[in-house]
Amino acid sequence: MNAPSQSRTKKVALLVILLCALTALLIYNWRSNRFNESELRDTAGIQVNITKSQQTPQGILIVYTIENHSQKTASSIVLTAQVRDNSDKPIAANPLINILTLSPGQKRTQNALAPYLPNAQPTSTFKPILQTTLVRWME
Repeated sequence: MNAPSQSRTKKVALLVILLCALTALLIYNWRSNRFNESELRDTAGIQVNITKSQQTPQGILIVYTIENHSQKTASSIVLTAQVRDNSDKPIAANPLINILTLSPGQKRTQNALAPYLPNAQPTSTFKPILQTTLVRWME
């Protein structure tokens, strides 16, 4: 064998080893249920309360408190915000509000912007809604 073909053989062997390692990691995570959607949908113990909301030129600013009443640490919490007018028509939304690392008993006050939806007419009376969608619990 000459030098260029030895180098190519080493590169192919390294690629095969990396692919095998990645496959083993994916199989391990799959078998240990780390990619289990029902676990992510377990939002019990996370409480969200809206404390204030106000209109801005970009959308509705929602100030809220979030508290972890469970015995586990939440590494990531995804909230969905929706703002409706008096006729229950959506006027603003934010489907991906992410809160990182909330320990048991910990409470935080945060804010999120729900941008106006296309063709939505801002109104002086509106109802903001915040829901916990997903929680990734630390093991």
